[in-house]
Amino acid sequence: MPPYKKQRCDRNYRHEVVAPCVSWQYRIAAFAMMFGGPLLLLYLIIRCEKNQCVLFQLPVVLPNHLSAYFSITSVSLVLGFILLMFLTSSSKPSYYEEIKGVPPSFSALLTLSLILVALTLAKPEVIGTLHNEYLRLFSVTLVFCIMLNTTLFVLAQAKIISKERDYCLPMAFFFGNLTQFVFGRVELKYFLYAHVGMVAWGLLDLLILLNAVLESTVTAPLIFIAVSQYIIVAHTVLFENFLRSRPFTETEGLGFFWMLRVLLYLPFLHSLPAYYAAVTEVTLNKPALMANCVFFLFGFVIYVTSIHQKESFVSDPASNKQYRSMPYFPGKRVMVGGYWAIVQKPDYLGYMIMWMSWALACGLSGLAVLVLLLIYASVLLMLHQSTNIKKIKYGTTWNRYTALVPYKLIPNVF
Repeated sequence: MPPYKKQRCDRNYRHEVVAPCVSWQYRIAAFAMMFGGPLLLLYLIIRCEKNQCVLFQLPVVLPNHLSAYFSITSVSLVLGFILLMFLTSSSKPSYYEEIKGVPPSFSALLTLSLILVALTLAKPEVIGTLHNEYLRLFSVTLVFCIMLNTTLFVLAQAKIISKERDYCLPMAFFFGNLTQFVFGRVELKYFLYAHVGMVAWGLLDLLILLNAVLESTVTAPLIFIAVSQYIIVAHTVLFENFLRSRPFTETEGLGFFWMLRVLLYLPFLHSLPAYYAAVTEVTLNKPALMANCVFFLFGFVIYVTSIHQKESFVSDPASNKQYRSMPYFPGKRVMVGGYWAIVQKPDYLGYMIMWMSWALACGLSGLAVLVLLLIYASVLLMLHQSTNIKKIKYGTTWNRYTALVPYKLIPNVF
């Protein structure tokens, strides 16, 4: 989260959330994710692409011809999907209006899912073709991130679009000059997150599962991972209003870091456990699989319930007086009830539990453990980011809040 100015950070603001100063730890982690993240993810995908999912097995076969990374099909799929999502979103309420009824992202997810199922029944060879484009889809998406961010960066530096932040050029490129950019009736940053990244994750999981069904290689762990992840995606886009209130959604700049997080890491890193389970012979006995399902449901209940508790309170505090709260600004209150009275971020805790269940479904292989560590690192990074924002947002109320809820993720531990 970059500051607004080169030399100072505004720590006297109380009316809205502002991005706090960038610590050197955050900068190191961010640059590692931006430079090393794509290369590491590419390596992991190639491992599974070549059925070499044993993480440290040598030799690793790296394709050295351009057609392995790019194709007309992959370019058409990426650009066509983003354009389709943009067209379906532009006819709906903008970012600044509350979504009423079924969100367009949820409608798009269901519609495209039904199309994939129909293609599986009518033209199964198309599913195989789409599945074989997985690595190329990743490469095209990475290039799209670079091109889109470069365009926005140049326009901001040329003052053609408004420039909200003022700092050195490398930071401006990676963290973005803008927190919001409206194109037509679509707010671009939020659109890329909820309408492109989340939906793409669900569709990739479904594609991997359908291809395994056609090849008669489907396994119980694959079904568990693909179906449970699809449920998470469907729930998230169905209740996407909650995404708008997340600290990183409100304050993160529209830069290269954001592009990588929502367009690259969200769909491809998150679908990697399903991809791994599809190309390897992961087996779990029935008791272990059932226990893992119960473990997932435990995390899912914590994740979903905490989200709905907070969303309900934020939308109408007067009707949710059963939850304890405290004022931090005239007319504004912070919730200290339900799961949010146990730890500061119960939704993060539920999310981490669900990810552990997916790693267990992969047999805790080297690749699965590495992905799990990457996810946990990103969660801890967001936790640090959220804590800094709330310190500024709540002011002195933050000290009273942390006295009531001292633990961030795990009760009596952390």
